[in-house]
Amino acid sequence: MEEVLHLGATDAEIAETLDIGAIMGGTISMKSVRHAFAIMDEVKRGSAP
Repeated sequence: MEEVLHLGATDAEIAETLDIGAIMGGTISMKSVRHAFAIMDEVKRGSAP
């Protein structure tokens, strides 16, 4: 997430990519998608690990 944000990906582009991943991965992938959005928020706030 840090890298794609650093490279200039927009929130919409990231959301679209994660949506496609969720569609392809089915319900089991939803935990990872939620985690990715949480990490994106942390990175933007500057509190990522």
